[in-house]
Amino acid sequence: MPSDFYFRDRHRRILSAFQGADHVQVVFKLHPSRSVPAPVVAAELTAGGTIPCRIFQSVPFSQFVPIADAFVLDMATTSLLEAMVSDKPIFLLNDYLPLEPGLAELLAQRCYLFDDVDSLTTSLKGFLSRSDWRNERHDGEFFRLFGLPTRDGQSAARAHEALRAITTSCDMRERMMPEAQTRMAPVAVGRERGVA
Repeated sequence: MPSDFYFRDRHRRILSAFQGADHVQVVFKLHPSRSVPAPVVAAELTAGGTIPCRIFQSVPFSQFVPIADAFVLDMATTSLLEAMVSDKPIFLLNDYLPLEPGLAELLAQRCYLFDDVDSLTTSLKGFLSRSDWRNERHDGEFFRLFGLPTRDGQSAARAHEALRAITTSCDMRERMMPEAQTRMAPVAVGRERGVA
């Protein structure tokens, strides 16, 4: 995972697209868990940044879906799937997490997909200057395949396989290191940073 400085620079550059867009209310949605540290740029924004911005952490992303006019996400997470249930434009930056072959094409049919911050900010500036913010990308194939549990008939099999792989590795560890049963526990850590 890149450093906080990487994210600070990245978020500053994304937010720079909103400078001068006085007609826009920016909402910076932090990861809901207090165990995930807020990005450095959030502290800078609350300390009187140059872009009027409201920062939320405990409000679920899903509550912004009906009221937002567009979404800007800096990585593909569950917030992306939540935004996809709307018919609103989604700007998605995917500059360091590799996607499986074919996924970028599917995402680009529904989202404005960017692999670098400069392209994203240029596109955002153009979008913000338009009077019509209507979404031009409506394809829902990515959401049908990955956001719904049974549309392709394989979601349950994928979930089963993932759980089997986890339990198999835990069973193997317990057989090989019985003393670890009381000292080690599986740990899952997630980190999501987004601008909505």
